[in-house]
Amino acid sequence: MTSATRYVLSDRDRQAVLRKAWRIRATWRRTAVRVGLFQAVHGAKVGAEVPLVEELRAHRSEKILVPRIKVTPIPGGVQVEVRAVGKLGLEAFERACDDLANAWRVRFVSVSPGKPGRLRLRVTLKDALRNRTSFTPSPDDVVDLRAWELGHDRYAAPVSVRTANVSGIIVGGLSGTGKTALVRHRFAKLAPCPHVQFALIDGKGYELEDLALRAWLYAGASIEDAHRVISKVYTLFETRQDQIRAVLGRKNFWDGAPVTAWPFIKLIMDEAHWFLFESKLRDDASVTRDKLVREMIRMCGDMVRMGRALGIQLMFLTQKPTGEAVPTSIRDACQIAMSFAQRSTEAAKAALGEDIADYPHAHPRRLQDPAFIGVMTVLAEGRSGYTLVRNPFTSDADTIALAEATAHLVADPLALIEYAIRGLHAVDDDALTA
Repeated sequence: MTSATRYVLSDRDRQAVLRKAWRIRATWRRTAVRVGLFQAVHGAKVGAEVPLVEELRAHRSEKILVPRIKVTPIPGGVQVEVRAVGKLGLEAFERACDDLANAWRVRFVSVSPGKPGRLRLRVTLKDALRNRTSFTPSPDDVVDLRAWELGHDRYAAPVSVRTANVSGIIVGGLSGTGKTALVRHRFAKLAPCPHVQFALIDGKGYELEDLALRAWLYAGASIEDAHRVISKVYTLFETRQDQIRAVLGRKNFWDGAPVTAWPFIKLIMDEAHWFLFESKLRDDASVTRDKLVREMIRMCGDMVRMGRALGIQLMFLTQKPTGEAVPTSIRDACQIAMSFAQRSTEAAKAALGEDIADYPHAHPRRLQDPAFIGVMTVLAEGRSGYTLVRNPFTSDADTIALAEATAHLVADPLALIEYAIRGLHAVDDDALTA
């Protein structure tokens, strides 16, 4: 089939992609020179100094090497495979991405390593991150405890993170950027499973209240209530440390399938900075509050560091992920970090790590546009560097309906494990009697 025939038979979106691919291929040499993606070469002996790009005007007679490309239309955009030339490597192309996007009049251009000596450019005509999506849960949904599909990337490809053998998740972001919606999505993904129990701590006191029907434990904005919930989960944590081999017959929850006596525990703390920040004031009320806060910090830190194998996972959501708001003993021990829009580089680095500075196109500071509410930056499984992800919206009505439909699945994990232990002792007593 000829190119003309393929174009005529394609739909409107595909035709736009084909036109863009032809334009990139036809104008590549001129575009590469305009954005500085070329190598100027002396006609000198081997080992002689090669002039810098800025010196090109003084060497107009010199040979110019432009990387060769192979252009392939793909859904939603164009893929350009580039043969690296001289000093033109990954860093040079990363610096030129914005200029290439402007020259080609497209939404976005990204670059990643390809085969040895080659790079891969991804040219996006329509940014799927701007397309808001929704998720409608059902009590009959199949639940995957080992992975969480967060949503889709800017190319409309699904993005997942591994949740098996994970004890901590930290989520940062400005108010109103999508953190609570993310909690509802996570709840909706887990609630249909009978082997999941929730402990919810609601910093606002009303955002998660309608999910309490499906929760083993729930606390509002009260420090005392939050301390009560965390203490109860910590008691379970200590009990599981002592009994994991006896009840599960293994030393890691994730080495086998979940069982009724040992459900997966999901503790979610919204507005974590409110519960984990010490005021350090000297009045009696503040001293009493800070004492409870220090105890919660200690218990949460222990569970994040050692709860992985026990099937206990904590999720902290905060507007301010810096060390003064969420102690680094907790924040830095979380295996998964996410961030919605941030105003400062300091907050972005606190949430995601210092490396985010090396990925400007995925920086949370770029997400302050209202069009990116619900979009977050994350280190995703099987992907190099940071990825921007559009999290689907789960409505309040759908999550309330799901909580009501799955409320019968709520059970006390402490009672379950005590029942299992009594059963084991009964078996032992019967064996001794026999």
